[in-house]
Amino acid sequence: EGLPRIDPAHRPPDGPPVELQATSALAASLQRCLASDVLLRPLADKFARLALQLAARYAAWLRQGVGVQGGFSNGQTRSDTQQKQQQQNGDAAGSQVGVWGGAEDLALVWCDVETLSGWLDTQFQQRFVDALSFLPPQALEAAEAAWAAASAGITAAAAPIGNRLVESLSERCGAALKPMRG
Repeated sequence: EGLPRIDPAHRPPDGPPVELQATSALAASLQRCLASDVLLRPLADKFARLALQLAARYAAWLRQGVGVQGGFSNGQTRSDTQQKQQQQNGDAAGSQVGVWGGAEDLALVWCDVETLSGWLDTQFQQRFVDALSFLPPQALEAAEAAWAAASAGITAAAAPIGNRLVESLSERCGAALKPMRG
């Protein structure tokens, strides 16, 4: 259960060492967009746009996963009354897990995004610039700025994950300690 993980035996050797299938698929797709046997110079803008769209979709996936709370798909959160009622029913740990299964999923996503962000900002950004190096300087600068914004969008979308992870762990600890108080 939880988010689908990649089989370590099938981890791409030249991508970031991530754990989740979604993150691995993003990295593989980005690499494929700029592969020398795929990228066609006359269509370079289309391939660059595809890479930017892939990054934006991953950021949207992050926002959805962390933003959907307590099963509400429209961004609403549970009221205090609903949360108290759920805690009284013994379901404190599940009150704020969103679409991801709780602390374990949040931790996996957090680690993946940290690893991915480092790879995007170093290795992939250089590939992106190298693949488009034939463009005029102004176009290359614009493409580089667009990629930097896309990468920053992933980082920004992931920012709330740490807070949600702390909340989830706090709730689980509180629920576990509650019987000890008496």
